[in-house]
Amino acid sequence: VKADELYLVDVDGVVLGALASGSAIRLPIITGSFVKRIHLDGDNPELAQAFHTLHTLLHSSHPLFDQIRKIQIESLENVILFHNDSLPQIYLSLLNVEQGLRRLEKIYPDLVVEQIASIDLRFQKRIIVTPNKS
Repeated sequence: VKADELYLVDVDGVVLGALASGSAIRLPIITGSFVKRIHLDGDNPELAQAFHTLHTLLHSSHPLFDQIRKIQIESLENVILFHNDSLPQIYLSLLNVEQGLRRLEKIYPDLVVEQIASIDLRFQKRIIVTPNKS
């Protein structure tokens, strides 16, 4: 989303054009201050870097990265993934995704994801799990 319009962008960060309202395409909506800085008519190497990392992440077999409806990118170090359902929000850094995933894999079997509001993977030596407010 840029300037209140939806744009279709390929995995290389190339803007393919505006997306018509009511389009049948079902892709995650990407928002945030990082996206607002993209060039509609030029190269976007940082956006391409972010998209390649997100593409790998979203095509992983981990259930927490399935059915993402919105991705908010403030910077490469500050990304939030929002789901279609009651799964927790995932905070991550695109600069150390693999480390975060390895740490998440270690604790995931012990988590009851329906009781979790968010999981923060942005830090190098810890994961912050925030429970739902009941």
